[in-house]
Amino acid sequence: ILITSPLMLLIALCIKVYDRGPVLFTQERLTQGGRVFRVYKFRSMRIQPQNKEYCMTRKDDDRITPVQAGSIPEGIYALVARIADEQALVSKAAKERDLELAFKAFVNDPLVTIDHETARALFDEMVENTKEYLKEYF
Repeated sequence: ILITSPLMLLIALCIKVYDRGPVLFTQERLTQGGRVFRVYKFRSMRIQPQNKEYCMTRKDDDRITPVQAGSIPEGIYALVARIADEQALVSKAAKERDLELAFKAFVNDPLVTIDHETARALFDEMVENTKEYLKEYF
């Protein structure tokens, strides 16, 4: 930390000067066991209003600021951005006990390749079959 602190200070200063917003971005994530923990990282996107509809990050997203350590290689970007965004959506759904948000995360998963109606029926069946384990939701 001592060796990298001058670089971290410079990054923080650049972020602050760019748009006067917060330097750090925090996000809740879930462990495999379902425990929530908080991640802190330098903010690399513009602040999004709380009431704005949730949307996945795109490569040409205008919310991305120029204050970054460099571009993420194209082949990796789609994978990383999608997983991070899905993780945020799943965490929010779990925290708020919102089954509709959980369904949105489920149906947007790239491994779910069935039509919307079939996905809804499968999701509802999964919820029904796990009700006894998810008593805090019902």
